[in-house]
Amino acid sequence: MGNDKIDQLIKEAYELIDSYDYKGALRIGRKLKRLRHTSAFEIMALAYAENGKLKKAIKVLEKGVNIAPDLWILWQMLGNYRSDNGDFQGASEAYDKGLQTPNPDKDSLHLNIAVAHGRQELHDQAEQALLKIPQNAASDIRTRADAQLSVLFNKRGEHDHACQIALASLKANQEIEPQVASMLEAEVARANFSLDKKPQATEHILKAVQLNRSNTTAMVLLREIDTVNSSDVRLRRIMVEGRRSDPYSDNKTVGFFTSYIVAANSQDDAMEFIKRFESEENHDTLRVEENVELDSCAGEYAGIYSTSGYIYFDE
Repeated sequence: MGNDKIDQLIKEAYELIDSYDYKGALRIGRKLKRLRHTSAFEIMALAYAENGKLKKAIKVLEKGVNIAPDLWILWQMLGNYRSDNGDFQGASEAYDKGLQTPNPDKDSLHLNIAVAHGRQELHDQAEQALLKIPQNAASDIRTRADAQLSVLFNKRGEHDHACQIALASLKANQEIEPQVASMLEAEVARANFSLDKKPQATEHILKAVQLNRSNTTAMVLLREIDTVNSSDVRLRRIMVEGRRSDPYSDNKTVGFFTSYIVAANSQDDAMEFIKRFESEENHDTLRVEENVELDSCAGEYAGIYSTSGYIYFDE
């Protein structure tokens, strides 16, 4: 099979993963494996991991690095998934192997090494890894490194420094991935909240949840900033219907359903929390499709605890 056809297979596999068709991606991964193409290991591992089958992803990559030990990306993925699985020693060994390959992306590896150290609260080691990433590194790496540095300095209580790093990164990089921009905004909010600057903290945490509705760190901080609790707070699963601009097509409006787990005194209060996670242009179109009371959570902070994705439909 020619390179063009292989490239097309690889593209299709990643598109299937993006659309949550993990079985389809695995079929292509196995086909590539039969063709002895090393991208099979990346695709199959990613499909398993995205489907919550982390141990299978790790096994695929362990086979992959035995067959293609010079591919740094396989070692990095192996390190990442071992880290996700709590095997930090194994992750460290994989990252070290990746750094020893012929042409590794050292900046990417050092970033992921820092993340693994951070998960273990090894702040000094995390900082050392992050400081190995130059200021002129690729934008996606540089902004992620800045986000990790902001997390690190906030944990140390160096809130002014954390805020400065995050704000400088947001200003210097105009096309940051939404998930990374959300992390940076959340750390600015955390720094301001720790410095008793609640209005500034609220401003930035609302930006964070607008950029990434699934940012659980931002959800926790927003609930802390609001500090709303009551003996009447109940946990609810609320499905809302609404209208929004089609994210996949210009000049088109689509309907959507999405769900929230929210702690609130009433459905009206819950909807006020939900609106902060939805674009303002959608607010007038939102209506409750389903409101299921799950349990009392008296004494807990009110607010959003989790969100689902969007299910779109044509009007």
